[in-house]
Amino acid sequence: MTEVEKELSWWVYPPAMYPWRALAGIVVLSLVVVFLTFYAGGPVVGIVGGAVIFFVSNGFFLPSSYTLDEEGVVWRRLFFRFKRPWSHFNCYYADRFGVMLTPGHRPSRLDPWRGMSLWFGPNRAGDNPKQTNRDEVLAFVNRRVKPYRPPVDHREVLG
Repeated sequence: MTEVEKELSWWVYPPAMYPWRALAGIVVLSLVVVFLTFYAGGPVVGIVGGAVIFFVSNGFFLPSSYTLDEEGVVWRRLFFRFKRPWSHFNCYYADRFGVMLTPGHRPSRLDPWRGMSLWFGPNRAGDNPKQTNRDEVLAFVNRRVKPYRPPVDHREVLG
């Protein structure tokens, strides 16, 4: 095995990858702070409300670091560090932004709290900033966790 196959590390700063979404998030956050300040109790309420909303959505506004190795997954953001062994996860499923590792045997509404969501990062080649490391991450995860497959693929049934 080469060194790349034993460990995969990357960091993600979503506002750099999705600047229009970051701008929309800042505008919405600002509007909420203005509303809370002028219509719901004053500057203290506005500042506290804005801080709460920022803390809840910090996964988008702050950089994250991910490390996948033989033992498990390590995820770092600001003051937080989470480490989970591969045995903790039973399946995974991916979308265009990242992959969700879940302890359940199928997707659940509890996955954001029980599982671990990994954002895809920039491609190592660096030639196109819009390309992500999706293929590398999914190949690495697929060697350790099985993908979720629905019992019936409706695309085959419906044609």
